[in-house]
Amino acid sequence: MRFIKMGLGASLAVLLAAFGCGSQSSSSTAAGTPTFNASRSWADLQTQCNFGTRNPASTGKAACLAWLKSTFALYTTDVEDQSFSFHGDDGVTYAGDNIIATFASASGTTTTPLLIAAHWDSRPVANMDPTPANRTQPIMGADDGASGVAVLTELARELKDFPHTEVWPLEIGKPVKW
Repeated sequence: MRFIKMGLGASLAVLLAAFGCGSQSSSSTAAGTPTFNASRSWADLQTQCNFGTRNPASTGKAACLAWLKSTFALYTTDVEDQSFSFHGDDGVTYAGDNIIATFASASGTTTTPLLIAAHWDSRPVANMDPTPANRTQPIMGADDGASGVAVLTELARELKDFPHTEVWPLEIGKPVKW
């Protein structure tokens, strides 16, 4: 995708700092292990799609940007909007935004950062759609941008309740230990 020329693209980055042992005090599970809530994540995906397409200069993009910033502000005080401009393939200059939410470790320091990112925008045209009539229409981006962001919003909820305390490997299908 040519819009990647703009750095991270219009992305959402969650910066984490990972450290040695500490205690947790949340009740996601009886054992104090964070759990991924698929229903909440699905609702976040639907919310993004309800704004409409999130292509550059669209009202859906502006509404989603406001929602993302306010949503991440519920889980961390460190939310940054990194605005930029870029030239599209059509010669038009567009405005873009990276949203960066930073979560400190349980110890409050940030010596070993971990970046987890997803793009939240959607493509301005479906130029590869099998139906020629759709090739000039914007893409909703539910399975592209919105799904990754839905995972990150759920992860942010868990990071608020479970500040990570050690470097951990992520194994799909197994509980995450922080």
